[in-house]
Amino acid sequence: MDHCLIADPLPAEALGRPIRTDYRAFVRFEAAMLRAKDDRAAGPLIQKALRDTGLPAGSQTEPSFEALLWFYRGGREPPDASGSVPRPELAFDYILDGPQIAAAFQAAYGLDLTSPDTQLHWWRFQALLQGLPPDCPFCRVVGWRTADLTGMKGKQLAFYQSMKTKFALPADLGGEKRVYASKADWDAAFIARLKRSAARK
Repeated sequence: MDHCLIADPLPAEALGRPIRTDYRAFVRFEAAMLRAKDDRAAGPLIQKALRDTGLPAGSQTEPSFEALLWFYRGGREPPDASGSVPRPELAFDYILDGPQIAAAFQAAYGLDLTSPDTQLHWWRFQALLQGLPPDCPFCRVVGWRTADLTGMKGKQLAFYQSMKTKFALPADLGGEKRVYASKADWDAAFIARLKRSAARK
């Protein structure tokens, strides 16, 4: 049965393994993986993520990695990672967009993400991130980056092209760029890369 965020207790286990649930470890994990130049470089980052989340490494790496991915996905089934899924364009980056994300959480929820006293379960952090008001600066930037320009003309097209250029993320972030159809497609490509990296550790 699927987890109900508002009715079920937030889990402290991943596939039966105890796990540290604080959002910071998963933010660092995603940010580091996006900066890994190849699958070989990603291996040590995966080991670090296992240590940061309290999951056993060494001979237990494969089941621990599956538990890490399950928790990272919010307990959802893995997205379809077939070869037909293109790699989407990044909408945001936790490091480069960190100041705007921190400001948005402070304004919307009164949560100071920079305070060591702030403790947020990764799944709750993700829900709050997705629920940020669409008119906050962070969400506007994400909207400009991911806007479909098909059908736009004149001043509207010029504006969106200008904003896409102004707020573009570095071209090499996360490897080669391709256009995503959806966040689910990006998740599929990202998780497929993680699995390739773990296999080559």
